[in-house]
Amino acid sequence: MANKTKKEVTKKFNVKGFLAVVILFLGTFGLFLSFAQLAYSVQNRTDTVASRTDAKWDIAINNVSKAEVKGEAKSVNDPTSNNLGLTGFETTVRKPGDSVKYTFDISNAGSIEAKIAEFTKGKPTCKAASDGLDSRTDEVKEADSTLVCGSLEYSVTYEDGKEVAANDVIAAGSKKTVVMTVTYKEGSQEATGNVTVIVPSLTVLFK
Repeated sequence: MANKTKKEVTKKFNVKGFLAVVILFLGTFGLFLSFAQLAYSVQNRTDTVASRTDAKWDIAINNVSKAEVKGEAKSVNDPTSNNLGLTGFETTVRKPGDSVKYTFDISNAGSIEAKIAEFTKGKPTCKAASDGLDSRTDEVKEADSTLVCGSLEYSVTYEDGKEVAANDVIAAGSKKTVVMTVTYKEGSQEATGNVTVIVPSLTVLFK
């Protein structure tokens, strides 16, 4: 068999060289696209973070009113607000229809909406209120406490009567007024003496 000519050998090497150049070009182009995509992704994330830093979060419970009482009810301790809700609410009742009402605001002074993530109002407890003139026996005091606590109405609603609940939204720059009321139900039996109603902390967490 005749040896390959110099021309054929040169042609073979030219083809290999051409393929090598093509492969090198494709690799370089692919690397360029990868860097371009990475740079775009980083830019997008930077823009997103920048837009978030412009947002203002400012949600608070404030403007707690003075007690509005009916009947012979009395406010023992007015509730106070903190970053988690309201605490320290105590009142006394005796006769059916006795009630104590407070209002407060959930205010969103921020630039983004806030949503209630958790809302807990708990269940009031009762104990006999006594002073130096209270002549009830311990058994009667206990009976009065049981009587009153079994006929209490405790509600936390917005001004329109809708109950406050998790997932409620407070729009940016707005506020919602909340009404909190404890009532000894009409038609119940009158206690022989005053009963202190202890309302647990009202917890309102936002997200």
